Formats: sequence, C-alpha cells, structure tokens
Amino acid sequence: MGEVQLLKNEGDLVEKERKKLEEVYKVSSKLGEMHKLKEEFREVFEKNTEGNEGLFALSDWLKKAMAYFPKSCQTIRRWIDEITAYFDKLNGFYFGSPI
Repeated sequence: MGEVQLLKNEGDLVEKERKKLEEVYKVSSKLGEMHKLKEEFREVFEKNTEGNEGLFALSDWLKKAMAYFPKSCQTIRRWIDEITAYFDKLNGFYFGSPI
C-alpha cells in the first residue's frame, strides 16, 4: 500500500498517487513523518549550493532525522566531509581547487 508513492519524489507524483500518499499518512503518522524527512533530505541537496549553507541544512536535517533513521544518520556523520564536498563542487571548488 503506497510503496511507490513513498519512494518517488513527491513532486513527480500524479494526482492518484498523491491521494494514495495521503492515505498512507492517515494510516501511519510515523511513516508520514519519515516520508517528509526523505523529501527534506532530497531538498537539502537540490536547494543548497554553497558549502556552509549545505552543511548547516544537512546538520539541521540530521537532528530531526536521528529518531527515525539512526543508522543512516550515523553513516552520514561518519562521511560528512565527503558528503559536504558535493556542495563545494557545485560552488566551483572541489578539494580546494577550482573545477
């Protein structure tokens, strides 16, 4: 029930899928919150193009997500430097040198 809707980017859902997702939210508020966090995680990388901006957004997300995704959050923290290099690369710098 709603597996596709949970995995798909929310913006890519058609009306029928959106309604199914709303049903999932009603059945399980925890699952709904987890889905919202998944969407926020995606937005961190889509909307934040500056190194520090991305790092702060990811840090805020980690605080909210720890209760729902503890192992994922631990992995992200372990690889934080490599992950946040993504934001530097988008900004024109990658490992200290211009692209």
